[in-house]
Amino acid sequence: MFARIGTAGRWRVRTETAVYDIDLDAAWICRHPANEQRGGAHDARVAALRLDDTPIPLVTVHQCQLGAPMILVLDLRGDGILTVRLSTEVLTIERAR
Repeated sequence: MFARIGTAGRWRVRTETAVYDIDLDAAWICRHPANEQRGGAHDARVAALRLDDTPIPLVTVHQCQLGAPMILVLDLRGDGILTVRLSTEVLTIERAR
């Protein structure tokens, strides 16, 4: 397990409410929401977000470290208008195969 995400490669990041597959080389993320409410530090409810379970163009990972929210900059619509997504607390960071 890693304390923060690297600068290249594929990663799997688990937060309090979702699992994110991140490919830094291909520049995309895919969020897979948890199926039920999680009793984490903030008793976070699982929200359905636009384009869940669909690869989304990734502009940058602003922050991804254990114990903090992940901050992603995405091009959700594919038109260059950027979206900033803030996750719940990051619980694990692993290299994906």
